[in-house]
Amino acid sequence: MNLLNCLFLFLSISMINLYVYAESSVPILDNNDESVFKPYSREVENTFHIKLKERNDLPDDIKPKDYGHFWSVLPRDTATQKIISTPNINPTPTTISMDEHGNQIAYWKFKEQQDFEVTISFKMKTNNILNEINPDRVTKYDEGSSEYKLYTRSERLIAITDEVIKIANDIRETSLNPTNPYLLAKDVFYWVMDHMLYELVPNLNRERGVVHILSQPFEINNRVYYKGDCGSYSFLYNSILRALGIPARMVVGGWSFATNQHHAWSEILIPGIGWIPVDVSAADVFRYDEGEEINKLGRKSFEIFPQIKDPVYFFGNIDPYRFVDSIGSDLELNPKPDWDFSPYLYKWVYDNGITGVIQGGVYHILLEEISQHSFVLIE
Repeated sequence: MNLLNCLFLFLSISMINLYVYAESSVPILDNNDESVFKPYSREVENTFHIKLKERNDLPDDIKPKDYGHFWSVLPRDTATQKIISTPNINPTPTTISMDEHGNQIAYWKFKEQQDFEVTISFKMKTNNILNEINPDRVTKYDEGSSEYKLYTRSERLIAITDEVIKIANDIRETSLNPTNPYLLAKDVFYWVMDHMLYELVPNLNRERGVVHILSQPFEINNRVYYKGDCGSYSFLYNSILRALGIPARMVVGGWSFATNQHHAWSEILIPGIGWIPVDVSAADVFRYDEGEEINKLGRKSFEIFPQIKDPVYFFGNIDPYRFVDSIGSDLELNPKPDWDFSPYLYKWVYDNGITGVIQGGVYHILLEEISQHSFVLIE
């Protein structure tokens, strides 16, 4: 069943396929399915296949001499998935390295002017996360820990700018619980839903991240709004939290149904509790009723997850159908590519081997991909 139509866009050092929602009225769950409210797990076989071919629609002056490189992430255990079989990877990677977020990044060197294909298949168990959090259990952060510093730093896509700091301070000043990071993060959750409208990011749009999101405000009924896709929601949410001293990180993956149901969301660290999932865009698009005008502009799809009645479900809980490709942002590629970048085509690209996120794969813009994530339920 094709649950969500997908559109790919390009991010970071090369093309990364980050899939997002499109208009859909197909429910993800059966009408009687209560698996979002009770402990639930399922086993699926996940196959990722990508084929790279040379493009023929780019100017000659941006083509490098050395473009036969491909990076991807290997399957990993997370709070919502457990790998239950040894992954079958064909061809064998040239190298495999571990980054600071715990992602295994595989690298292949291949011959240029030839099509290149990679297949990664494995079995995994996916499960939901259901939290009943008592705010009184929240303690204090260890601000000297490497984990705290890593996920409160300013990054290219999750930037802590003066404008972000002002938004964060305004939220703190109006919060009824400004010293409790769990409740303050919930205030930010509602602020983002109140100020974001869902919109697909155009294909080949290099303008990504918080700086770009905040550079295009518009007003509806005297309220300032911004627009973007699931990644944009997470970039903005994470940057405001980091400005408030609350660790937040990206999760990129999707739903383990059919093919190519890709998505991005957040995880936040609450002291005394641990990491909890927060999916602001799903809450906004699937459940947050803002009236007919905003609902239409925000491309709401209330038929998806019909059992969930309150958007706050997506603050601390997550459905059992997710898969995770990678965690974190500003990911270091190994080996670092040495390419002559085009400022126009690589506006959100680093030239020091750092990519924004990895979902699918990373490769030079001279190449185009045909890729597919497919899932088969194990009975």
